Amino acid sequence: SSSCHRMPAPAVADPAAMTTASHPDAVPVIAYHGVALHGPSPDGYTVTRDQLARQLNALRASGYTAISAATYLRFAAGKPVRLPAHPILITFDDGDASSYCAADAVLQHTGLRAVMFAISGRLDTGCASCLTVAELRRMRASGRWDVAFHAGWGHVQVRAAQGGSGAFYATREPGESFADWRTRVVRDLNAGKRRLARLVPGAQLRLFA
Repeated sequence: SSSCHRMPAPAVADPAAMTTASHPDAVPVIAYHGVALHGPSPDGYTVTRDQLARQLNALRASGYTAISAATYLRFAAGKPVRLPAHPILITFDDGDASSYCAADAVLQHTGLRAVMFAISGRLDTGCASCLTVAELRRMRASGRWDVAFHAGWGHVQVRAAQGGSGAFYATREPGESFADWRTRVVRDLNAGKRRLARLVPGAQLRLFA
């Protein structure tokens, strides 16, 4: 279980606004993974708190409006929806506690919002780096976060039929037929969505990252 303590937004210099033409018929999507809470990024997937603050402040200064998961789904489905002149969808993968700890105050400061994609198979299982069910519920209640589906139990590597390993959802295991692969993947996705819906009421199950 995470011991996430919401951190204050870093003090960063006001960015210069980017000159960007309006694009109300397209929605860029930004995907973040973890946020290094102290010190530099340890890998190519993680941003620092200062980097995150500078990037989100630059979006705000350039007139971007972060939209909700529900608004994005209506847009993606071709349904009538009124988008701002500069819409954007800000997302975080993996249900990582560091993302919430570092980003929540920055989102509040900038007036932006984000989507957290949670791995439902890891919720409340003792995962030290994962957000808890209570934290995800609190995030939704804040109005700054939507919670969506990232994986069930299949956010792992498996042995690959051709040797080596690969992602659970994208890899056929040794001796596994296409039909068996499909059954395994669909079973995990469906069970994972049911678990997320039960643990985090109101979670968005139609978005998948």
